[in-house]
Amino acid sequence: MCCILLTLSHPDFSLVLASNRDEVVARPTKPSAWHSFDTSISTSEEQGLVLSGVDFSPNGGGTWLGITRSGRLAALTNISYDAQYEVPSSYKSRGALLRRWLLLPESEGNAATEKFVKEVENDADQYPGFNLFYGTTTMKTVAEEGNGHSRAATSLHHACNRDSTGSRGFTVEDLSRDSTSSIALACPPPGDGEGDGTDGKPVSKSCGFSNESGGKSPMWEKVRLGKKLLDEALERFDEAERGAATNGDRKSDGKGVMDEEERLRRQEEILAEDLFTILRTPSDPLPETNEDRKKSILIPPLDLGRGSFFATRTSTVLIVRRNGRGGENPLARWWERDVYQQHDNEDMPSCLPSEEAKKTQRYYDWKLQ
Repeated sequence: MCCILLTLSHPDFSLVLASNRDEVVARPTKPSAWHSFDTSISTSEEQGLVLSGVDFSPNGGGTWLGITRSGRLAALTNISYDAQYEVPSSYKSRGALLRRWLLLPESEGNAATEKFVKEVENDADQYPGFNLFYGTTTMKTVAEEGNGHSRAATSLHHACNRDSTGSRGFTVEDLSRDSTSSIALACPPPGDGEGDGTDGKPVSKSCGFSNESGGKSPMWEKVRLGKKLLDEALERFDEAERGAATNGDRKSDGKGVMDEEERLRRQEEILAEDLFTILRTPSDPLPETNEDRKKSILIPPLDLGRGSFFATRTSTVLIVRRNGRGGENPLARWWERDVYQQHDNEDMPSCLPSEEAKKTQRYYDWKLQ
């Protein structure tokens, strides 16, 4: 019942992403850090190529969400459906798909991407149902007022190995371009109009997905709500930016006025807090059945029997700026916070208070390479 909300269309950010990982609470997992998926050697933060958590279950070794230093991105949700397709007993790990994408050689460009997609398609029947989102961030130098700076753009594709009924099939869509999927229509590329391409009515510039089967399935209520809340959070950010421009707060006079970079960081952190609040939004009443869980962004513990529980384990916010500053490449910022945890002396998982989760968060920022 994972939930991922994002936009590629904001003028200040090439990507804003908010994600919940809903999983078996006791599943062995390493918190997010820089690494290279190689547990046989010690990788320092400076050496690591990938920022993500790592799944340490017997069939794991991959991840559910990750990004590289250059902005290569991957995210995954499992597919839930009533009429389950029989999966081979020796099925492959879906998280390994993200590992493969994130470790692709940057120098091989489109050829490596085409090979990756073909291999995923050939092996599609060997995986349980998945929604795989993979993309890259490209940069170009633009001249503005006599100065050059880097501008980032994030592209995103969606690959799925099930149709809307849960049957076998394989499709790939470019969500950064025109498409008929419900996901792509809600996520137009920067510079495009607000119309949805059919009747001209305004649509949200955010998009979202959970455990639906492919982009043509009906949107779950939790995703619909999350998109609305994300739009509202981005509008609050925009209002604050317009206010800063009107009040002259964007420039420092060296006499106590906040430095522009510090001001922007604080505004991004306010946006991040808004997104974490969204990710902790439960349904009312609280979900009790699988159908109810389609309505709740936050998933409280579900008793699986024998002391095992399923719940929202972590929340992640990722913000990638569109424009670099001072001749440098754009900044990317990552926050990961724990949600439900179960300790040895507890009968069931408990929700970590928001302030405590903030104190123990994993935070990283870096300039795109």
